Amino acid sequence: MKELSKYHIPKNIRYLFLSLIWLLLVNAAFRIAMLGMNINLVAGADYSDILYSLFNVGFLFDLRLSLVILTVPFLLTSVPFLLNRDIKLAYSISNWLIIIAVIINIAVSSADLDFFSYYNSRITNAVFDWTNDMGTLLKVMANDRTYLLFFGIFIIVSGLYIFIQTLIFKKVIIQQARSFNIKSRLTFFFIPMVLLFFGIRGSFNFHRMPLNVNDAYFSENPFLNGLSFNPVFSLLYSYKDVNIKYFQNDNEAIRTALHYLGRKHSQAANPFETVVTGTDTLKPNIIFFLLESMSDAMVSRYNPGYGTTPCLDSLAEHGIVFDNFYSAGIHTYNGIFSSFYGLPAIMHNKPLSSVKTANMKFHGLPEILKEKNYKTFFYVTGSKEFDNMGGFLIPNGFDKVIDVSSYPDDSIVNGWGVSDRTMFNRVLNDCDFLSETHERFFIGLLTISSHEGYLIPDSTHVKLTNKAYPYKRYEFADMQIGKFMNSAKNKAWFKNTVFVFVGDHGQNFSPVYDLCLNYHKILLIIYSPTYFQHFVYKNFGLQQDIYPTLCSLLDFSYVNNSLGVNLFKHKRKYAYFTSDNKLGVLDDEYFLIYRNKNNVSLYKYKNKSLTDIYNKNKMKADSMEEYAFSMLQSAQYLIDNKLTDLK
Repeated sequence: MKELSKYHIPKNIRYLFLSLIWLLLVNAAFRIAMLGMNINLVAGADYSDILYSLFNVGFLFDLRLSLVILTVPFLLTSVPFLLNRDIKLAYSISNWLIIIAVIINIAVSSADLDFFSYYNSRITNAVFDWTNDMGTLLKVMANDRTYLLFFGIFIIVSGLYIFIQTLIFKKVIIQQARSFNIKSRLTFFFIPMVLLFFGIRGSFNFHRMPLNVNDAYFSENPFLNGLSFNPVFSLLYSYKDVNIKYFQNDNEAIRTALHYLGRKHSQAANPFETVVTGTDTLKPNIIFFLLESMSDAMVSRYNPGYGTTPCLDSLAEHGIVFDNFYSAGIHTYNGIFSSFYGLPAIMHNKPLSSVKTANMKFHGLPEILKEKNYKTFFYVTGSKEFDNMGGFLIPNGFDKVIDVSSYPDDSIVNGWGVSDRTMFNRVLNDCDFLSETHERFFIGLLTISSHEGYLIPDSTHVKLTNKAYPYKRYEFADMQIGKFMNSAKNKAWFKNTVFVFVGDHGQNFSPVYDLCLNYHKILLIIYSPTYFQHFVYKNFGLQQDIYPTLCSLLDFSYVNNSLGVNLFKHKRKYAYFTSDNKLGVLDDEYFLIYRNKNNVSLYKYKNKSLTDIYNKNKMKADSMEEYAFSMLQSAQYLIDNKLTDLK
């Protein structure tokens, strides 16, 4: 402090410089912590790239944020300096503004550490998905030690930051302000202003764009690229809408999508509407399981040494199994929406709860079955208010949503509500009642046992062959499904029931790219000994294809006004899916990741190559982009023009 003072540097500049250094150290510490927690993701990377991510690009993003935080305090403390007065109130206000802003920075950075471990992405606005049900959120946080760990990091780092920042403030504030002539005062005001401008811009070079998200992509290692981001910058950037207007007009997008789907332009208001004629002679009951986080990476059918899912493996061996199947998005609401209503996950859109779609009508599997006089129920272990499931599903084909409020208080086991076992028993009893009253039923269930952080009861641990997470969590979830199916086989309604098992999304297992394929590659099984023989479908399939495929398998007459297809009549050229603000497109050889129009990568994913070959395969990449964006832009058109219901 004295070293700075002896060079006749103004009091406010000394204060802000020391505040800047301290803030940069805090952000650097979080970046180093992120590296330490994910050190396995930099295996084989050049040390120069690691250092560049930490202390070059990463430093520039941190510097930009830090200077934005310090801009108002600089202006506030410059007023007394330019007036040649020592106004302590200006410093007090500035210090509190800095502390408040940095506490928010620390909160975002602490949450980012946990967010990355779950989503394989720096923090985005998806972190606020649960804020519509704060009760559930707080209960889950209280029961999950990982949340408590990161909350503890926030408290400790915040306390340390406030202590040091207050010390800096007190050391500077007690010093007598020096007098400077008008020339010196203007010099000490305008030079820092210029440095602030260039620091926030991220470059002295006017021939290049200001620092932006694309500057972080310097390495073939996707983790190091993500490590460069400042989490606050990442969070704010996620609010920027991804432009899905790939085509100049919607008609061009629709024509392209229709071509890829093999359909003619409908005369109906919805250009994708097509009438499928069936005999409607079967009309079996349908029980539809949305399996939490059921990534293929944890299914022992695809990983024989794991022994995690013996029940699901057996069902796959006796039913129709789709071995190349992908979720529309990375959130449960994406899985519900796409599986039931046949539309893709559009970037940043939360279809069950967003202002645009929450109150819209969507034609899909629930409505089709309701029109055929099925009773349609949806079951969830927690609150139906979560993601607005109750508010969305009931107007869109479900008679009722049965949630935690339907069970006695002593049935609630944790913040997630009741257990899968309790929910399954309720379903079995309700199916018995519906069968006895000669009702056809469509039952949707959202499971919870395989959710990240779910605690397995102590009494069950000894029964599991897997002793480590996450494997034992999936074995436990599979065990609950096995018990349900064993009970169902003894029911009178079993022989006339079709069971569907699909992951709502995958999970962040063994990520190779910044868009994790294991978050999207999921299980789909359609099982019924009465109606279907064993068959393995190996071509691409998407969640939005479930209801057209299932309705066609059951020989239903129905109207398909979605972007889903009957997989047994149409072979998809590509699989496509979104991960919040990123788009992934896949064929048998190439994996395209679209981040924005100036940041697209193409990889040969079969051998996990990190070499970006986008520029060498532009024609292939353009074809993949065209396919995916024709679907996304068409889906957006249907939503914008309220064409998702039958008119």
